[in-house]
Amino acid sequence: MKPFSIEAVTANSAGTAFLATPHEVSAEIGPKLLDAGLRVIDLSGAFRFSSAETFSSWYKLPAPHQAHLGDAVYGLPELYADIIPGAKLVANPGCYATSVILALRPLTQAGLVSPTQNVICDCKSGASGAGKEPRRDLHFVEVGENFRAYNLFSHRHTPGNCRAHRPAGNRRWFFQPTCFPCPRHPVHDLRDTGPAANTASHRRPV
Repeated sequence: MKPFSIEAVTANSAGTAFLATPHEVSAEIGPKLLDAGLRVIDLSGAFRFSSAETFSSWYKLPAPHQAHLGDAVYGLPELYADIIPGAKLVANPGCYATSVILALRPLTQAGLVSPTQNVICDCKSGASGAGKEPRRDLHFVEVGENFRAYNLFSHRHTPGNCRAHRPAGNRRWFFQPTCFPCPRHPVHDLRDTGPAANTASHRRPV
């Protein structure tokens, strides 16, 4: 292993850098790699928002990378396949956002989601989705045989989930992340509370 340096990356004629780093690290080194001429594909949440204010609000951090936020393309090929290949900066969506967007976008486009009723995204994740940091709430005795909602109204994936499903009319959008003892990640139940949704065909787990 060698210490990371921008110079070492650019010296080996690399054209693209994949950042599988915490968001605060990506926010620091991503702009430097871009300025060095590399294409950057970031797997963290550092570049998922075009607004520095949104980033700071949800991540409780300053935004040293704000000059590049407007350049990032959301890395969801099902929606942005035409512009991802030419993008210098790709911000990959989170797991929750990917599954919610891919499930709801076709229904929204087909007019099957009521414009006046609420949309509920009841999303369940195993403990692996919380990362590797040792925490009390992730101990076996806390997770085993338990079903616990967490980060209600404050989960960092909330703005990403809303990205492709802006509220319309009187519609409100709810995202409820829940931790449950299962290695599978994630399992979602997405519901529209409107009259058109009260059929089995419109209420399927994702």
